[in-house]
Amino acid sequence: MSKREQTTALPKPPKRDDKGRVYKSRAEREASVNRTVLIATGALTAVIALILLIAVLIDGVFRPNQTVASVGGQNITARDFQRRATFDRYALGLQLAPIAQSQFGSQVLSNPQFGPYADWYNQLRIPTLGGQESLNNMIDAVVIAQYAKANNISLSEEEIKNLKRNIK
Repeated sequence: MSKREQTTALPKPPKRDDKGRVYKSRAEREASVNRTVLIATGALTAVIALILLIAVLIDGVFRPNQTVASVGGQNITARDFQRRATFDRYALGLQLAPIAQSQFGSQVLSNPQFGPYADWYNQLRIPTLGGQESLNNMIDAVVIAQYAKANNISLSEEEIKNLKRNIK
């Protein structure tokens, strides 16, 4: 057997230059760069996904449950306020739609001499005005409900039905 065919069962030691650095083939260098890029991309994707998850949790869970007002120990949450403000804006828009579509709608809505229409229109244009009124109405409703409960004031089903008939 010749010396060339004998093996030690160990891999060949890597080739080194005069400064002791290991030579790598082009394929090894490209594989190393690709691995680094993939790891960095994965880490960046994980960070972005975490940020999005936190944002969704804050907007979907934490903010809606924050207390906007507290009346006599009963809290009004941001979710309740947003629903009420959205409903109030919708109802106000339905009331103003026929007026706005009329021939003199722009004059009626912009001139304070025409009663509450200009105020209602401003509430639709400036959301904070309508939002404050919605919150005040919610607070008033809670105060009235608490007063009625404290003084044992209630309506029977028959009285409610009669009131509904009178409204129609």
